[in-house]
Amino acid sequence: MDVKSLERFYPVNGSICVKKHSHCTIYAASVDMVAKSIERRNNNWFIQNNIPNDLIIQIEEKSFQLHKLPLVSRSGFINRMVFQNRGYGNLSLQIDILPGGSKCFELVVKFCYGWKVNLTAPLYCAAHFLEMRDDLEQGNLISKTEDFLSYIIVSSWKDTFRLFKSCESISAWAQDLQILKCCSEAVAWKVCTNVYANGSEENELYLNVLSESINQMDTNNLSDQWSFEDISFL
Repeated sequence: MDVKSLERFYPVNGSICVKKHSHCTIYAASVDMVAKSIERRNNNWFIQNNIPNDLIIQIEEKSFQLHKLPLVSRSGFINRMVFQNRGYGNLSLQIDILPGGSKCFELVVKFCYGWKVNLTAPLYCAAHFLEMRDDLEQGNLISKTEDFLSYIIVSSWKDTFRLFKSCESISAWAQDLQILKCCSEAVAWKVCTNVYANGSEENELYLNVLSESINQMDTNNLSDQWSFEDISFL
């Protein structure tokens, strides 16, 4: 049986750390809820600490053995589900639709238990679906991801296009939450800035290339400088 134990990181209350230009590490606000270990056995995730598990959440083919307190204290959606199915002992819940699926929920679980997570557009959408607002917990997942995505959108061409590309699997949510709109507006602003700076000759070339359709974009080879092919992708 395959068991994957994840390295534990010790959080600082309410901390946020940027180690790379497009990478951010955040930690949950309460050290008391930190898991000693998070283990994956086939399609089952197990959270280990000094308290017995009392909540099972099933998403797609994966089952998460959790604790009620870390989840209901941060998620309004899960809070309601637990309340509606309240009772004594263990509780089993099924979430049929979640932006980003079980992969995003893995990140949500890590965040709730004080482990580091990588912030992404799908995770931002999942946080909205789960209603992880600051009125439940200061520095909750919505505000953390929103602040970081805002930084990414204005930081560089490469990061903006990668963010845009990452929205393919959650396009409806990305549109409703205006992620795509913000990316497009940021790109338009950067284009105008570059066009005015480089003069009318490049302006004419830009307008000609914009009319062409680009079906795919290779995000691995993006540079920090904007390119006409990337603009026409939008």
